[in-house]
Amino acid sequence: MVNMKEDQEQLKALKRDWKQLDELGDCSPASLMEMKAQLASLKVKQKKKLYRELCIFLSIAVFILSMIVMGILKQPSLFIALQAGASLLAPMVLYVLFKRKKQEGKVYS
Repeated sequence: MVNMKEDQEQLKALKRDWKQLDELGDCSPASLMEMKAQLASLKVKQKKKLYRELCIFLSIAVFILSMIVMGILKQPSLFIALQAGASLLAPMVLYVLFKRKKQEGKVYS
């Protein structure tokens, strides 16, 4: 008797869950025009993001290269200090990035 009641309760719970799933799946698909508009706006956003990232990358690259050239020509001691700092800082940055990537792979429950 107890098993029958438990089975009936489980069946009711399953039916309720299936009904909720059916209600979630009843959304109407977007029309072709809406999908094209969304795709076009997404392409524009990606293009703007690409240009912005490219400008940032180029400006940082020019700044770094100019600082290196200036350091080598004007103050060799500054260049040596930068190299020493980078050689000490790089392993720490790599460790943090590796740790972050390892944490992203975990599934949290």
